[in-house]
Parts: sequence; C-alpha cells; structure tokens
Amino acid sequence: STSSTPDRRLLDLADESGVGGRALALLERIDIASLDAHDRVRFLRSVSAQAAWFEAFSTVALAAVCGPTTGWVEDDVEEQVTAELHEACVDNAPSGERLRIETEARSEAWETRERAIALEVSLATRVSTRTAGRRVESSRFLAEEIPEALDAAWSGNWGYGHLRVAEKELADVPAAIRAEVLADVLPHAATDHPRRLTDRLRKSIARRDADGVIERTRDKAAQRDVGMWTLAHGQSRLATTGPHELIAGIHPDVLEVARV
Repeated sequence: STSSTPDRRLLDLADESGVGGRALALLERIDIASLDAHDRVRFLRSVSAQAAWFEAFSTVALAAVCGPTTGWVEDDVEEQVTAELHEACVDNAPSGERLRIETEARSEAWETRERAIALEVSLATRVSTRTAGRRVESSRFLAEEIPEALDAAWSGNWGYGHLRVAEKELADVPAAIRAEVLADVLPHAATDHPRRLTDRLRKSIARRDADGVIERTRDKAAQRDVGMWTLAHGQSRLATTGPHELIAGIHPDVLEVARV
C-alpha cells in the first residue's frame, strides 16, 4: 500500500519544518494508519526528533523555575543573611561567634530555598520531592555547565538517554576538558545512540584527561554502596557499587541467588 496523498504531504511539510511546535502540529494531524511502511518509519524518526527537542524545552523550563546557582541568587541570600544578623543583634559579638551564626544562617537560607524549589517542581510535575530534587540538579547542570549538550537536544539529535549519559559521564570532568570532549562527540550527534555516545565520551575523556581519569578511578574505587528496591510479586532488586574486580568476583554467587 502507499500513503494517502494528504498525509504524505503533511509528513513532507513536517520534515521541511525541522523540529519545533510547527512540526509537532503537522505530525499530530497525520493518520498513521494511512501511511505506508516507509513513511511510518519517517514518521517515527520525526516524532523522535521532536521528543528530543521537547526534552530540551522541558529542561529549560525546569531550569527557569529553579533559577541559577550563582549571580542574583547569591545576592538575595546574602541580603537575607545580613537582615537576620541584624535582627539577631550580633554586631558586637566576638568574631568567632558572629562567623558561626553567619555560616548557619547562610546554610539555612540556601537549604530553605532549595527545599522550596524542589517542592514547587514536585507539585508542578507530580513526582516525589526526592525525584524533583534530582531533576533540579540535572536541569541546572545541563543549562549551566554543558549547554552544548542541550543544543544537541534542541536540534532533535540527543534525546533523554543521550542527555543523561552526557550528564553522568561529564559531571566530574573539569569544565575546560568538558568543552573539548563535547567537541569530539557532537559531530556524531545525529547517528550515535546512548550506548555509543557513552563509549565515545569515555574514550575522549581518557585521551584528553588521562591523569584525571586515574585520580577519579582511585577515588571511586574507595566508595562502597549497596541499594535494595522492593519489587512487585515478592521480588527485590539489589545493586552493589564497588571496584570492578571485586564486583565481578561476587557476581556468579549473586546470580546463583537470583536463580534459586
């Protein structure tokens, strides 16, 4: 079968529009059942590009609610701390005591602000406050630290999985190295899936920041963590983080428990 002429024309117009609201409006009008096998693949590819674009849109909206981590936010916090110190009448207190009170007031001001933001995001997106907090951190990192990755999403190339990979792999990498690594991988943004992106990022980081990789590997090797999640139907999931050699050694025993 061949696609109906009106729906194929809508699909052609959506492709010509690139990514954004106009393309979404065109795709929404298409009767998918009227498309042939080839055009259904085109339709899916276009929808996937729009999903990547909307992921960037959503991230920017979330970052706008959160506000930046520097600049005017710091000024607001300092103004609040100054007011609290004045109310507490600590101007004549010993310098050590004043410093302690000032540090506590500043810490409380930041914590209060972040809790309020997480609660707002939680209510707006209907997720737990813990999940909201993670999304806040993610949106800030993408918008402030690796905007190039967000640009790849705006262009319809990097979707949710790509952005999570970029965030995870670049979080501990110095800013100057991040820019170089992104310059290495972005030329492949239109073709790499998240797993391929992970490999490409790690190879670039190892080449450009070998000493940093060794140091971070040493730091991570000292970390231990075990998480357990209760699943449906009387099952549970166990996740263990530690040195590769150790985890690989106990994996057969854990697998045997899972198969009992």
